[in-house]
Amino acid sequence: MKKATEVVGLLVLLHGAVGLVHGWTGWFGYWGPVKNLPFLEGHEGYAHFAVALAGLVLLSVPTLVGDFTRRRAPAGLIPGADPARRG
Repeated sequence: MKKATEVVGLLVLLHGAVGLVHGWTGWFGYWGPVKNLPFLEGHEGYAHFAVALAGLVLLSVPTLVGDFTRRRAPAGLIPGADPARRG
């Protein structure tokens, strides 16, 4: 699942970056779903920036979740508890 999230994140990031480069320079053919959304008329740059930011988030989520799960204590163990005392 980690690799799939990273691949999707990379594709989303590339889509946003290519859209930004096209908006600034005119390079790359204008492609993608952002151009087909009529309510984004005139705001394509902001939309591509948001898409690129979402791609960065998708790329970082597996790493953050992995770090969080490694830091947690194993289930059932309470730090500082005496296993001999019950009650």
